Amino acid sequence: PAVDGGEVLTPRNLYNFLRWFEAAIRQMPGITFVDATEGGALIAGTQVMTLRAALDAYCREPVPVAETLARVERPDPDWAGFIRELGRLKREFGRVARLAREGERLSRRLQEAASAPGAAGAGRAGELLARLDAIDRRLLRRRETVSMVEQVCQAILFPLVRGVELAEEEKLTPAWMAEQCQTLYKAVAVAAGQIQDLVDQVVDRAPALAGGVQL
Repeated sequence: PAVDGGEVLTPRNLYNFLRWFEAAIRQMPGITFVDATEGGALIAGTQVMTLRAALDAYCREPVPVAETLARVERPDPDWAGFIRELGRLKREFGRVARLAREGERLSRRLQEAASAPGAAGAGRAGELLARLDAIDRRLLRRRETVSMVEQVCQAILFPLVRGVELAEEEKLTPAWMAEQCQTLYKAVAVAAGQIQDLVDQVVDRAPALAGGVQL
């Protein structure tokens, strides 16, 4: 369930965090826990309110932010290393996007094969499924990168999953499933490309800080 009363699709890693928070809240019954994120999954035991309402209710004393930060000892940032890591991430997202585009292409061919009559279509579909399985294994080896892409794909993933759950039995044909796979792979490719663009924007804004390091 979501904080707004609807539903939200949650990746396994974030769901584990949610369960941990709920367990911790149950162990501290005398403390009020406020969820002012204004979105996302509902955390049992929290008081849901807007950020503005939470600030008005609980943050009534001024906080000397600038003075507090000035007292914190902060090491010089490794900008060169930071930019190199961004370059690595950009390449990883590029690989994920290419794999997803190939998955989309093969899913389109799978839909055509599944719609074709006779043994030839079935044989072709089996070959394409094996190739799609290989792509999925390669994507799963990049689990860290794919998990970040999942966050961007939520708007696509949830309707897809709910569509499969709610589809009438006669609708769950191989051709229909192949069409859903096309949508999923396309969403992954688009999301990976969007994250690549964001990485480029960060790098473009801080080239001097990296001392001329090239991606």
